[in-house]
Amino acid sequence: MKWRTAWAALCLWALLPAPPPGWAQSASSRPNRVHNPNVPEALTIVIRPEGFAQKVVRVPRGIYALGVFNRSGLDDLALELDRMPGRTIEGPAAERVSTGVAAKRTARWLRRVTLTPGTHRLRVSNRPAWVCTIEVR
Repeated sequence: MKWRTAWAALCLWALLPAPPPGWAQSASSRPNRVHNPNVPEALTIVIRPEGFAQKVVRVPRGIYALGVFNRSGLDDLALELDRMPGRTIEGPAAERVSTGVAAKRTARWLRRVTLTPGTHRLRVSNRPAWVCTIEVR
């Protein structure tokens, strides 16, 4: 039931206007909030015409309803979420966590992901400069 609540909140958020530049937040990043890694939380990331609105996102380990919102104006952005072998986002991934397309008609990519401690790379496949680092504690 908690997963459905998080998912519903993320879907409702998708109907709102685009957030300001540099905005990406998980529920656990709010002050005075205790994080439970077994309870899903929403994690939203925005892509603007110049790339990811926030280059680095820091979250605790856990289950997330990851929403990537395509506000770039471009059609069908192919996204890749990779777990990296070290602390860098360069080079080959240790594990592919998820892939998908943020289609223009929906302007979003929604996935349920389990983020484990370490560095994760979220990138747009055909735009090498568009990379968001997700650091998981």
